[in-house]
Amino acid sequence: MALGICEEGLMNKENKVILISSVLFLVSITATFLIVKNPDSNQYTTILSSSQNTNENQSNQNNAHEQSSEQKVITELLNSTSSTYGNRELKKYSIVKEQGEFKLVTLEIYSEKFKSTYSVYAVLRNNSVITGVNDRKSPDTLKNIGVPADIIGEYKRNRSDV
Repeated sequence: MALGICEEGLMNKENKVILISSVLFLVSITATFLIVKNPDSNQYTTILSSSQNTNENQSNQNNAHEQSSEQKVITELLNSTSSTYGNRELKKYSIVKEQGEFKLVTLEIYSEKFKSTYSVYAVLRNNSVITGVNDRKSPDTLKNIGVPADIIGEYKRNRSDV
């Protein structure tokens, strides 16, 4: 009978070891899954940036000659204000509306300071930025400059701060 008691005690210890091993195994599998599924923010930003570069290349192919001078102006503006706003990079450029010498464009800009991309609408006139990259002019100011009402209306509808 003493042998039977020892065997029961041994079985309980073996069951506990198996149970603890199983729990540890499941915890390690769960931790591995969470780490693989949720990469750190630097990896996510890198993936996001590379997909935006693809978009930039596609938009460049559409109007390469026309957009290149406008993109240069915008890039120079972003670079010239890096001391105030931090390093920023133009990722995507798209024309929303065009009327006469004025264009309403949407820009996707990557901010090194915030490690993220944001969209902004801008009004351009003959390869110069009137509003939208570093400042936001009011609709009345745009009207006084001579911006067509259609572009002002579209700009007002698409601005995130109105």
